[in-house]
Amino acid sequence: MFNRALKVGIVAAEKSGDTLGANLITSIRQKHNVEFVGVVGPKMIEAGCIPVASIENLSVMGFKEVILQLPRLINLKNSICKAFIEYKIDVFIGIDSPSLNLPIATKLKSNVPELKVIQYVAPQLWAWRPDRIKKIKKIVDYLFVLFPFEQEYFLNFGVKSQFVGHPVATKIKKLKKTNNCRDFLNIKELNLALLPGSRWEEVKYHADIFFSSAQHFKNLINKKVNLKIGAANEKVADFLRDRANKYCQDGVFYIDDSISCLSQSDLAIVSSGTVSLEAFLCLKPMVVCYKTNKLNYFLFKRLITLDYISLPNILMDSNVVPELIQDELKEQSIAEQLMLWIIDNHRVELFRQAGESFLDILNCDEHNNINKYFDSFINQLINKND
Repeated sequence: MFNRALKVGIVAAEKSGDTLGANLITSIRQKHNVEFVGVVGPKMIEAGCIPVASIENLSVMGFKEVILQLPRLINLKNSICKAFIEYKIDVFIGIDSPSLNLPIATKLKSNVPELKVIQYVAPQLWAWRPDRIKKIKKIVDYLFVLFPFEQEYFLNFGVKSQFVGHPVATKIKKLKKTNNCRDFLNIKELNLALLPGSRWEEVKYHADIFFSSAQHFKNLINKKVNLKIGAANEKVADFLRDRANKYCQDGVFYIDDSISCLSQSDLAIVSSGTVSLEAFLCLKPMVVCYKTNKLNYFLFKRLITLDYISLPNILMDSNVVPELIQDELKEQSIAEQLMLWIIDNHRVELFRQAGESFLDILNCDEHNNINKYFDSFINQLINKND
């Protein structure tokens, strides 16, 4: 009889992964006798995961930055694997960050062939480097995916997958954060959200252009514009306050609460990534921005196989949301794109209808779907050990 706690090693490499990991840990432990150990953030620790390393050790963005820190990252990967092997884990769960989690899973399986590997948040093979499917088929036993089309995509390659819903949609639906949508032409004041990113590299590249474009927008529109500024943490907030002062701007700051920031806004300037999905599902017209160093962008352009970089456009398969990338990212361009939202009511209505539709599609009971898998998996272990 399998009468001990199931041991799970888990790795989250960034802030969004910490939230996903904490929700997953809480959900599974409510129903099953499971011990979690891994690379964690504060939310995962609070949920009961034993830390072997911190997310802060892994927060690296971009090709150049990874190369510069490669020796440290390799040593960290090896120490994580060693800790998991010594702990005798039964399951490894990698949350997002496939460039880190797939090598960890490969090394673990080479030492413990019977280990089960779950990847929570699928690698975006449909966007770039589809050749990675060979490695995934070999290493990953099960995928928890956030978008319905991903389940079909991976099943077609013979990879067991389950759409579990997107936690952003679940949170927005639960908090009813989509009801503050106003007609731009009939209001005296506009609230503009600035969300330059959650990682240092993003924030540093975007902060100045976001604040200067906000000023340019204020000069174009005959309305008062209030800024709502999203920051991942207090350190980022302090940096953004300094940038705001440089451009003689002020605003309300939201720390680690981008959804509230968006819900209290009418329009948004956002970095590419999850925050663009949040803005879409909150029904906030936006301009999506992306800038990085020249080497990262050179490689990025050659790896991406899609026509769009933002999740709203990928989901809608259209260019409804303006995307300003690298050299196109200028203060005047951002301000002009915001003005186009202001004057085109029909476009805004179509955007909001699409956002409402995808909010319903992505709002799925991820806890129930994940627990169904663990029910089945634990039953397999019990039968194996009877």
